[in-house]
Amino acid sequence: MAAKKKSRKRIIKAVNLIYAILLISCVVGMIISGVKNNFGNTVTPEPKDIIWDYLREEGFSDYSIAGMIGCWTIESHCDPGTIEGDYLPDFPSREMIMKDLNNYCISYLFPYYKKNNLSINRDAYMSHGKYYPGIGVMQLTGPRAYNLIHYDRKNKTVDPHIHNKDWNSIELQLDFMLHYDRKEEFWESYKNIEPEPGETEEDTVKRAAEEFFSSYEMPGNHETRFLDPRQESAIQAYNEAIYPDYSE
Repeated sequence: MAAKKKSRKRIIKAVNLIYAILLISCVVGMIISGVKNNFGNTVTPEPKDIIWDYLREEGFSDYSIAGMIGCWTIESHCDPGTIEGDYLPDFPSREMIMKDLNNYCISYLFPYYKKNNLSINRDAYMSHGKYYPGIGVMQLTGPRAYNLIHYDRKNKTVDPHIHNKDWNSIELQLDFMLHYDRKEEFWESYKNIEPEPGETEEDTVKRAAEEFFSSYEMPGNHETRFLDPRQESAIQAYNEAIYPDYSE
């Protein structure tokens, strides 16, 4: 009887050891291969880190970058694979949505907004005879979503013969934004935001978020209820990036 108990204990120990080894292997594998965004693509390092590095390389000030990230945190949690409506209770798989974005808008997104008395401009979703929901970090809709999906990175143009299945790449989205989606004059002005006399760092970050929100994200819109959370997120993004020991 005692021998059986010892044998049983040895088996349990062996099973626990194997389980521990597998668990460690999984963790190490995740670290090495990177995390996956909500579209299923591997993202290493975190999207925010990629955004900081990319835009700094392009000459953007930290204040300008923080303003952008503040807006994108509210829009998409800075996840390049985000598709508008991922909060729907019956949200389909992204693979299914990408097969027919138009049908997704008609059958899922628009009915949800109507059911919840949320007013939207359907025309803003229309491009080339089809509806396009908000996609990516910037949640581009309609013509801008179409342009991103058909963006020719080499020639910095939109080509209907090109179809970017990897539109959810953060690098592709940033390249499209800087080199096609707005005139260079806008970016030259926005990228150089620095503190003005008497301005605190937080004031400058808030100004950058407001400028990006009203001039790029939602042109002409200054509604406080939309702007305030973006400015708060921008300040947090700035502090986390500039002050390593920062904790909210």
